[in-house]
Amino acid sequence: MGIVYVFTWVAGRFRCFSGKHERSEKHIERAGTDERFVSKCRFCGTPMRRRAKRDWVVISRAEYRNARRAAASKGVLAP
Repeated sequence: MGIVYVFTWVAGRFRCFSGKHERSEKHIERAGTDERFVSKCRFCGTPMRRRAKRDWVVISRAEYRNARRAAASKGVLAP
């Protein structure tokens, strides 16, 4: 089990270096009252935004912070 986890992590990091990030289900948050969601890459923590169902794009850290801040001010996110 441990060797499989290590291999998966290494393979995921190589995908990050090539620009193909994988969204983390653990970090998905609603970023507004409409259907806007933000998350992070499962392996490196790069911020991502949902463009459409199953279609996520990389965004800047500033855009990620602004989306979370705007959602928190509207009471969408829990404190």
